[in-house]
Amino acid sequence: MTCDAPLEMANAVRALACNAEGRGDQREAEALWREALDRYAALDAVFHGDFGLADNPGAKEARTRLSRLQASAV
Repeated sequence: MTCDAPLEMANAVRALACNAEGRGDQREAEALWREALDRYAALDAVFHGDFGLADNPGAKEARTRLSRLQASAV
């Protein structure tokens, strides 16, 4: 793998976002999911090249979670 530290950081931010969501802190959860999305999106080449994945599962999850949080805020 070519990018251990950035992927570990993206995963750490993901864990914080999940925690904030579980605590019901929507504002913090949204901010952290946005940060996770940015971090995962920067790793597209890793998911494609190193893992052979057509999709970036981290970015996909972050988008899904953000959509769900934004829909529940309405």
